[in-house]
Amino acid sequence: MRKLSLILGLLAVALVAAAQSFSVSPSCRVVFAPGNLQYRASSDSFRFAPEQFTVLGYQNDSIGPRNSLWIDLFGWATSGYDNTAADRLAIHFEPWSWICELGAELDYELNQFGYGPSQNMPDRDFRATAEAYDWGFYRPIGDDAPRTWRTLSREEWRYLLAGRDRAAELQKLVQVADVRGLLLVPDGGLLPAADIFSADEWHALEAEGCVFLPMAGARYHFRTADVGQMGGYWTSTCHNQASSYFLGVYDSYVSLSTELYGRHTGRCVRLARNVK
Repeated sequence: MRKLSLILGLLAVALVAAAQSFSVSPSCRVVFAPGNLQYRASSDSFRFAPEQFTVLGYQNDSIGPRNSLWIDLFGWATSGYDNTAADRLAIHFEPWSWICELGAELDYELNQFGYGPSQNMPDRDFRATAEAYDWGFYRPIGDDAPRTWRTLSREEWRYLLAGRDRAAELQKLVQVADVRGLLLVPDGGLLPAADIFSADEWHALEAEGCVFLPMAGARYHFRTADVGQMGGYWTSTCHNQASSYFLGVYDSYVSLSTELYGRHTGRCVRLARNVK
């Protein structure tokens, strides 16, 4: 009887997850992490933000290997995976990295910004040979084991925003607890009429599976800017040796763009995991 109760409980959890999921392709659905990814260098640890609307903002200026503050803006592919032994062009893998300091004795023609995977790898996106560059693959996050989460590709974001059934009716720009950002509603859901929500009102939407991507700004070298004015979320998809794709959330529109300022630009990470 106890075993049956456990099975029924797990089944109920699975059914709730499926009902609150998002289609990212015709054959794949995901649920999102409970907040943006955060990292603290002094303890070398990852966690998720305590709230989906949590933004660390200018705290990201204080980066370095001994920094005791949490940060939430990362260079692309800075999961902590050290692959320099196999690929000397993949450097600055640390999550706190800010910009590649090129060594005069090294040749970085294939990957001038030094953020892997590099151009000479057989797979430059976060899959196969380059899978460990994905923040959700290589490291534990809080109590979650490695490989629990993953980064969505450009194609998956595009499908979620424009390809799934009623896609345009399941998203809009809103304000949650005084923070601007993008509201995403699960498949088959209903978009709320309001555009401004208190924390308590948001928690009710969150219980229904809604996702909020705050405009957390971006970090350029040691300077954080545009907090509350835009948000950039990395995809797992490489563009070329200098740039990768990200989801841009702006005050009046959303777009999928290549990174004009290089992979070392600090942007948000919102991970996801597949559901059956």
